[in-house]
Amino acid sequence: PDRKQLVGLLPVGHFSVPDEGAQLVSDEELMPFSPQGHITSAYWSEALGGPIAMGLLRNGQARHGEVVRATRLEG
Repeated sequence: PDRKQLVGLLPVGHFSVPDEGAQLVSDEELMPFSPQGHITSAYWSEALGGPIAMGLLRNGQARHGEVVRATRLEG
């Protein structure tokens, strides 16, 4: 279950393409947080009229429908 798995990501409420390499964290998680994965690729989809992305997410296949947040870790 802790293995990261490749998943499709559909940004909700955003009209810009997320940053590749951005960390994925649980939606309810507060600081300090533990990254659950990261975005591996992201593009604009003309067919969907919005951004789409792929990412490696811990236990990703079992988390279908879960909301996660993409964030850049400044350092």
